[in-house]
Amino acid sequence: MEGPSWFSRHAALALVLINAAFLVVVEAGLRLVLGADLRPTDSAYVVPNTLTHHDYRPGVTFVTRPTGADRFPPAENKINALGLRGPLPGAKTRPRVLLVGDSFVQADEVFWEQTLTARLNQRLGDRFEFLAHGIPSWAPTTEFSWIYHRGLALQPDRVVLFLCVNDFFRRGAFHDTDEVYRQQAVYEGVVPVRYRLPEPGVVADALQQMALYQLIRRGIHRWRDATRQADGDSLPTIRSEITWFSRRSSDWPDDLRRNVDQTAEVVRSLHRYLGDRGVAMSACLVPSGFAWTDEVRAGKQHPLYGWPATTCVSQQGLEEYLRQHCHTAGIPWIDLQAAFEQAKARSPELLFNTLEGHWTAAGHAAAAAALEAYLVGPLSEGNAPSPPSP
Repeated sequence: MEGPSWFSRHAALALVLINAAFLVVVEAGLRLVLGADLRPTDSAYVVPNTLTHHDYRPGVTFVTRPTGADRFPPAENKINALGLRGPLPGAKTRPRVLLVGDSFVQADEVFWEQTLTARLNQRLGDRFEFLAHGIPSWAPTTEFSWIYHRGLALQPDRVVLFLCVNDFFRRGAFHDTDEVYRQQAVYEGVVPVRYRLPEPGVVADALQQMALYQLIRRGIHRWRDATRQADGDSLPTIRSEITWFSRRSSDWPDDLRRNVDQTAEVVRSLHRYLGDRGVAMSACLVPSGFAWTDEVRAGKQHPLYGWPATTCVSQQGLEEYLRQHCHTAGIPWIDLQAAFEQAKARSPELLFNTLEGHWTAAGHAAAAAALEAYLVGPLSEGNAPSPPSP
C-alpha cells in the first residue's frame, strides 16, 4: 500500500509553491499584455536626490517610447556629465539664458533637435546661448534648489521659470506638488538647500518593480478618485483643481488660494535671490492642452478626469492670478498662451500628445516662437514686467 503523496505530506509547502507559480504567471502575463503601461514610477535615470529632491543621473542615456494612444517616434535622451540633456556647454561667449521647469522643459518625448532649447539656439544662437533643465514633477521649490546648487554655476544672465498648473495643486490632490516639497525641504534663509526624503525598504523597492503591485495600486487610486468625485468639493482631486483654476480666483476655496499664494511666494523669493546676484528672471505658465477641443483627447477621457474627448477647460483664472502676482513683484511675464493660440489658428497640427499631454514637436516650436519674440522684442531692452490682464 502506497504511503501519503508528497503533496499530502507537504501540503503547506505545496500551497506556497502553487500560489508562487500562479503569481509568476500573472506577473508575466501583465508585463506581456500591458507592458509599459505598468512600468514602475521609479526609473534608472531620474533618481532621488537630497539636494534637489529628484534629478537626472548624470551621464545616462535612455529612450522614451509612446504608450497608450500616443504616437511619436522613440526619442533618445542623452544626459551629459552636468546632468543636462544636450551637449556640454563650453566657455561662455555670449549672454546665457537658462530655461528651468518640469517635464515640459525636460522634453524627453521629442528628438533633441526638436526641443525648445535646440530651436532657440538655432534661431538666436548668434545673440544668446540657451541651456535648459527640466525634471518630471519639479515645482518652484525644487527648481529653486537646483538653481542654488547647480544652475548658478552655469553663469546664466537670465533664468526663465516655466510654471505648470500642477505646481499649485493642494497636496490632497497630487503627491508631487510644491506644497509637498515645501514641507520636505530644509531651508537656509529662504533657500531650500536639501530635502528630508523617506528611506524605502527592500520590500518596498521589490514591490515597485512588480506589474501586479502597480495594477493593484492603480486600481486603489482610481477607486479613491472616483470616491472623491462622488463627494463633490469636500476632497480635492486633480480634476477639481483644474476646474477651479479655470474660474476667477475669487471663486477658489480659501485653502486653494492660500496654497497658490505660498507657491507664488517661492517664485518671488527666487526672483529676489537671483536679482541679488545680478541674474534676471522671467516667468511663464505652460499652456494646458485641455483648453482646446481637439487636443489631449485621450487624456481627457482618462479616469483621473473622466471628461468627454472634446471637453474644453482653460486655466484662465490661474494665469490671470499669477500674471498679477508677477506684475506686482516686478517679474516679467512671457505669454505662452497667446503664442499657442496663434499656432492653433495657423495650423491644425496638434501641439500636445493626445494621452499624456506634453508638447509635440509643433508645441516646442510654438513655445520657441514665444520666447524668441520676447527676447528680441521691446522687453529685451528694459526687461519691464508685462502688465496684468484687464
